Amino acid sequence: MIRKYKGHCHCKRIHFNFFSEEIVTLLECNCSICAPYRYLHLIIENNKFSLNCNKEHLVSYKFRTKVADHLFCKYCGVKSFYKPASHPNSVSINYHSIVNPPHIKEIILFDGRNWEQAVKDLNAKK
Repeated sequence: MIRKYKGHCHCKRIHFNFFSEEIVTLLECNCSICAPYRYLHLIIENNKFSLNCNKEHLVSYKFRTKVADHLFCKYCGVKSFYKPASHPNSVSINYHSIVNPPHIKEIILFDGRNWEQAVKDLNAKK
C-alpha cells in the first residue's frame, strides 16, 4: 500500500513529503560520504517527492563526476535527501530523517567504494 510520508533535517528548515510503499527495501552504502553518517538510502522517484521549503536553505556538494548532488541544510548540516548518481531519476532519502518511517523489508549492501561495479550489480538484480 502506498502512503504519504514526511521528513526533515535536524532544525526542520528542510522539510519534504514523499509517497512510498509501507514496507521498503533500503540501500546501505560504504562510500566515504555515506558510511560516516550511517546514511540508509530510500530511493524514491522524482515525481513522488516534493520539497516544502525554500531551496535556498540547501547547500550543494558535488565531487568526482559531479553527477550526484549532495544537498545539506546550510543551518544544521544534515543531509536528509539528495540526487544520487546511481538513480538519476530519483531522490535518495535518508531513512533516519523520516517521521514515522515505513517498515524495513530488507537492507541491501551497496559497495560504493567500487561504485561502477556496484551500480552494474544493482541493475542486474532488477
